[in-house]
Amino acid sequence: KGEPEQVVEVFRNQMNANLIYVDAADRFLDRLSGVSDPEKKRKIIGAEFIRVFEE
Repeated sequence: KGEPEQVVEVFRNQMNANLIYVDAADRFLDRLSGVSDPEKKRKIIGAEFIRVFEE
């Protein structure tokens, strides 16, 4: 199994957490495309994390 699957398994089966797994890698990469400034990247990642979490 890959890392995401292992993490989901631990949280759901061993910790009985109500975990919802979202693969948002493409969303993050799309938003970061063409951005080179580290501070802008940090802000984009933070904002996108909140958007994903709110869904």
